[in-house]
Amino acid sequence: MRELRKMIHICGIRFRQTATEAKGLALLLIVPTIIWSIVQPVVDMSFSIGKPVTLMGIAFVFSDMYGAAASLLFSLGVMLLFCDAPFCDEQQVQCLARCKTRTWICAQLLYVACLSALYVIYWLLSMMLVIAQNADWQLEWGTVWNTLARTNAASQFGVSLECPFGLIRQYEPAESLLLSMLLKFAYSCFIGNICFGLNLLTHSNVGLIISGFFALQDFVAINLMGYQYTWFSPATLSRLSTLDPSGTYVLPTPCEALLILCGSACALGALSIGFGGRRLLEGHI
Repeated sequence: MRELRKMIHICGIRFRQTATEAKGLALLLIVPTIIWSIVQPVVDMSFSIGKPVTLMGIAFVFSDMYGAAASLLFSLGVMLLFCDAPFCDEQQVQCLARCKTRTWICAQLLYVACLSALYVIYWLLSMMLVIAQNADWQLEWGTVWNTLARTNAASQFGVSLECPFGLIRQYEPAESLLLSMLLKFAYSCFIGNICFGLNLLTHSNVGLIISGFFALQDFVAINLMGYQYTWFSPATLSRLSTLDPSGTYVLPTPCEALLILCGSACALGALSIGFGGRRLLEGHI
């Protein structure tokens, strides 16, 4: 219990630092701007047809790759959040001197998980802020999203967001919301643990470079490698529209995608715990 309190304390210190860093403040402004540019045309359409817009469209935002590149922008935001891993500034070095190296590493991994959850929630809150102009808060797809998914209304109203009909056909509204957020959370943890673990073990920015490769891998997986490659592309696995809930085709199911992303993030965390302490004690950081 004492070690857990230390972990929470160190994690809290790291959050207070993030709140005053330029990257944190930048994302507080950038994310709502991204959401507004993507979703405002949908809200304008809702006013035009006299129907409110529901929150379920966040599933389309998290799955979008071509129209507004929202999924890629999400990945770039995650990379910005964790670009300074393993977070060894003066305050963190002082924390490290007062606890076990394993406790300190676990605290940083806890920070990665908590910040990932807050980042996903902030995207959702930004979506709520934009659609509040003409919102229907019921857990339904609603007329607007059904129209965008089933017709060519997107081109008529200048909506760049991709709205694949498969999401509406294959998932219940609340299910799509929950799965979309869980997939993005697991993916964010995966990228954060790559940045933290590999940067810690190599004393370089190799983790950030590799996370950039994974972020861009989504385009390669869909355009060049074929659907089988989806299993090896974390960014593609985090997009609900690329998965197959029926499990009858070559594509992974949402549950399989979550297992792959969460398992990979946990494996990276275990690697950091197992070998990171030795690197810290070597005094290179």
